Amino acid sequence: MESEIIIENENNHESLITTTPIRKSNENKNVEAVAVPSACEKKKKKGVFNPQWLLDSHLGSFLREYKPDSTKVLCIACNESFSIHYGGKNDIDRHIKLKKHINNMKSFSINRQLITSTMKPNKESEEIAAAEGAFVYHGVKHGHSYTSQQCTTNVIKTIFSSYFAIAKSCPVDEQSVLSLQLMF
Repeated sequence: MESEIIIENENNHESLITTTPIRKSNENKNVEAVAVPSACEKKKKKGVFNPQWLLDSHLGSFLREYKPDSTKVLCIACNESFSIHYGGKNDIDRHIKLKKHINNMKSFSINRQLITSTMKPNKESEEIAAAEGAFVYHGVKHGHSYTSQQCTTNVIKTIFSSYFAIAKSCPVDEQSVLSLQLMF
């Protein structure tokens, strides 16, 4: 008596089908029995990025999917990708325990807070930067000294009491740097 084992893969669900021939009064009939695979028989797809990891507050803060290769993950705190092909989440846990990662996480959390709280671009700050650049360019083009430009800035602040005029207070050091950048 022969038995066949057929493994089908539909929608990532694997089932085990055993076909056994049965003889009953000169007719051949096949009976299909579906067996539920045990935990040992079930194949786990190990070593591929799992989006559920990002829902974990600890892992989600530094872990990202490495787009070119699904068997790797990207640690944005360490700025490196590493393989999870053989160990899966255990590879991530091993990476978390590295001294390099622990030190990078300390500075990463502090830097992330500083960057997000101080870097808030808005139109007004861009206008102020453009005005400072135009003012320095005008001074360089007409040969004005930095002292005369500072004096002119003070007069503008007095005449126009708006925030724009008050914020446009480019110091002499910054004017010299801007003028050198404009020349070259």
